[in-house]
Amino acid sequence: MEPFHFLTLCHFDAPMERVWEELNRPDQFPNWWPGFEYAEVLTVGPTGVGSVTRYRVRGDFNTLFDFELKVIEHNPPSQMKLEASGDFIGTGEWKLRPEGDGCAVTYVWNVAVQKSWSPWVRFIPGTRHRLEQSHDRVMTQGGKNLAAILAKTSEVT
Repeated sequence: MEPFHFLTLCHFDAPMERVWEELNRPDQFPNWWPGFEYAEVLTVGPTGVGSVTRYRVRGDFNTLFDFELKVIEHNPPSQMKLEASGDFIGTGEWKLRPEGDGCAVTYVWNVAVQKSWSPWVRFIPGTRHRLEQSHDRVMTQGGKNLAAILAKTSEVT
Protein backbone atom coordinates (compact mmCIF):
# COMPACT_ATOMS: atom_id res chain seq x y z
CA MET A 1 0.00 0.00 0.00
CA GLU A 2 1.26 3.47 -0.80
CA PRO A 3 2.18 5.50 2.28
CA PHE A 4 -0.35 7.87 3.80
CA HIS A 5 0.45 11.56 4.26
CA PHE A 6 -1.91 13.25 6.71
CA LEU A 7 -1.93 16.85 7.88
CA THR A 8 -4.10 17.80 10.86
CA LEU A 9 -4.54 21.43 12.00
CA CYS A 10 -6.20 22.37 15.30
CA HIS A 11 -6.60 25.42 17.49
CA PHE A 12 -7.03 25.19 21.24
CA ASP A 13 -8.15 27.97 23.58
CA ALA A 14 -5.42 27.06 26.02
CA PRO A 15 -1.80 28.05 26.58
CA MET A 16 0.73 26.25 24.43
CA GLU A 17 2.43 24.78 27.52
CA ARG A 18 -0.84 23.21 28.67
CA VAL A 19 -1.50 21.61 25.27
CA TRP A 20 2.10 20.36 25.21
CA GLU A 21 1.59 18.78 28.64
CA GLU A 22 -1.40 16.74 27.43
CA LEU A 23 0.38 15.61 24.25
CA ASN A 24 3.22 14.37 26.45
CA ARG A 25 0.93 12.09 28.43
CA PRO A 26 0.53 9.31 25.84
CA ASP A 27 -0.69 6.81 28.42
CA GLN A 28 -3.80 9.03 28.74
CA PHE A 29 -4.67 9.01 25.01
CA PRO A 30 -7.26 6.21 25.40
CA ASN A 31 -9.19 8.52 27.75
CA TRP A 32 -9.89 11.08 25.04
CA TRP A 33 -8.74 9.88 21.62
CA PRO A 34 -11.29 7.68 19.81
CA GLY A 35 -9.99 4.32 18.72
CA PHE A 36 -7.09 4.25 21.18
CA GLU A 37 -7.72 1.12 23.21
CA TYR A 38 -4.33 0.81 24.84
CA ALA A 39 -1.27 2.93 25.50
CA GLU A 40 1.68 1.82 27.60
CA VAL A 41 4.83 3.85 28.12
CA LEU A 42 7.69 1.36 27.73
CA THR A 43 10.66 3.69 28.09
CA VAL A 44 11.01 7.26 29.35
CA GLY A 45 13.94 9.19 27.91
CA PRO A 46 15.57 11.63 30.34
CA THR A 47 14.93 14.58 28.01
CA GLY A 48 11.95 13.04 26.23
CA VAL A 49 14.13 11.72 23.40
CA GLY A 50 14.16 7.93 23.42
CA SER A 51 10.76 7.58 25.09
CA VAL A 52 8.76 4.70 23.61
CA THR A 53 5.02 4.08 23.91
CA ARG A 54 3.14 1.02 22.64
CA TYR A 55 -0.38 1.53 21.31
CA ARG A 56 -3.35 -0.46 20.13
CA VAL A 57 -5.84 1.40 17.98
CA ARG A 58 -9.11 0.04 16.61
CA GLY A 59 -10.01 1.50 13.24
CA ASP A 60 -13.03 1.28 11.03
CA PHE A 61 -13.91 -2.22 9.85
CA ASN A 62 -12.96 -3.31 13.42
CA THR A 63 -9.31 -3.48 12.37
CA LEU A 64 -6.65 -3.47 15.08
CA PHE A 65 -3.34 -1.68 14.65
CA ASP A 66 -0.51 -2.35 17.09
CA PHE A 67 2.44 0.00 16.91
CA GLU A 68 5.08 1.82 18.89
CA LEU A 69 6.10 5.46 18.75
CA LYS A 70 9.61 6.47 19.72
CA VAL A 71 10.38 10.13 20.40
CA ILE A 72 13.33 11.09 18.18
CA GLU A 73 13.15 14.88 18.67
CA HIS A 74 11.71 16.67 21.70
CA ASN A 75 11.78 20.47 21.89
CA PRO A 76 9.35 21.63 24.61
CA PRO A 77 6.88 23.18 24.26
CA SER A 78 6.81 23.48 20.50
CA GLN A 79 7.92 20.38 18.60
CA MET A 80 8.12 16.60 18.93
CA LYS A 81 9.01 14.13 16.21
CA LEU A 82 8.10 10.45 16.48
CA GLU A 83 9.20 7.30 14.69
CA ALA A 84 6.53 4.63 14.17
CA SER A 85 7.16 0.89 14.05
CA GLY A 86 4.86 -2.12 13.99
CA ASP A 87 1.66 -1.96 11.96
CA PHE A 88 2.60 1.61 11.00
CA ILE A 89 6.06 2.47 9.68
CA GLY A 90 7.03 6.11 9.32
CA THR A 91 7.01 9.35 11.25
CA GLY A 92 4.71 11.70 13.09
CA GLU A 93 5.43 15.26 14.13
CA TRP A 94 3.64 17.62 16.50
CA LYS A 95 4.26 21.36 16.09
CA LEU A 96 2.73 23.91 18.45
CA ARG A 97 2.80 27.69 18.25
CA PRO A 98 1.03 30.50 20.09
CA GLU A 99 -1.99 31.83 18.25
CA GLY A 100 -4.03 34.63 19.77
CA ASP A 101 -4.93 33.64 23.31
CA GLY A 102 -4.45 29.97 22.51
CA CYS A 103 -2.35 27.50 20.61
CA ALA A 104 -2.23 26.29 17.01
CA VAL A 105 -1.27 22.64 16.59
CA THR A 106 -0.10 20.89 13.45
CA TYR A 107 0.28 17.13 13.26
CA VAL A 108 1.93 15.49 10.28
CA TRP A 109 1.58 11.69 10.04
CA ASN A 110 3.52 10.00 7.23
CA VAL A 111 3.15 6.24 7.51
CA ALA A 112 2.78 3.05 5.55
CA VAL A 113 0.49 0.31 6.85
CA GLN A 114 2.30 -2.97 7.49
CA LYS A 115 -0.62 -5.36 7.94
CA SER A 116 -0.81 -8.70 6.11
CA TRP A 117 -3.81 -7.44 4.14
CA SER A 118 -2.37 -4.01 3.25
CA PRO A 119 -0.97 -4.95 -0.20
CA TRP A 120 -4.47 -5.99 -1.26
CA VAL A 121 -6.19 -2.74 -0.34
CA ARG A 122 -5.32 -1.13 -3.67
CA PHE A 123 -7.56 -3.73 -5.40
CA ILE A 124 -10.66 -2.83 -3.38
CA PRO A 125 -12.26 0.35 -4.75
CA GLY A 126 -12.74 3.08 -2.18
CA THR A 127 -10.83 1.40 0.65
CA ARG A 128 -7.95 3.85 0.75
CA HIS A 129 -10.41 6.77 0.75
CA ARG A 130 -12.33 5.12 3.60
CA LEU A 131 -9.11 4.75 5.64
CA GLU A 132 -8.34 8.43 5.03
CA GLN A 133 -11.83 9.42 6.15
CA SER A 134 -11.46 7.28 9.26
CA HIS A 135 -8.19 9.03 10.15
CA ASP A 136 -9.74 12.47 9.66
CA ARG A 137 -12.76 11.55 11.80
CA VAL A 138 -10.60 10.21 14.63
CA MET A 139 -8.34 13.27 14.59
CA THR A 140 -11.29 15.68 14.53
CA GLN A 141 -13.04 13.95 17.44
CA GLY A 142 -9.77 13.62 19.36
CA GLY A 143 -9.23 17.37 18.94
CA LYS A 144 -12.71 18.10 20.27
CA ASN A 145 -12.20 15.81 23.24
CA LEU A 146 -8.80 17.34 24.03
CA ALA A 147 -10.32 20.83 23.80
CA ALA A 148 -12.93 19.79 26.38
CA ILE A 149 -10.20 18.51 28.74
CA LEU A 150 -8.23 21.72 28.32
CA ALA A 151 -11.35 23.82 28.97
CA LYS A 152 -12.08 21.93 32.20
CA THR A 153 -8.55 22.34 33.51
CA SER A 154 -8.52 26.05 32.69
CA GLU A 155 -11.71 26.50 34.74
CA VAL A 156 -9.97 24.95 37.76
CA THR A 157 -6.85 27.15 37.60
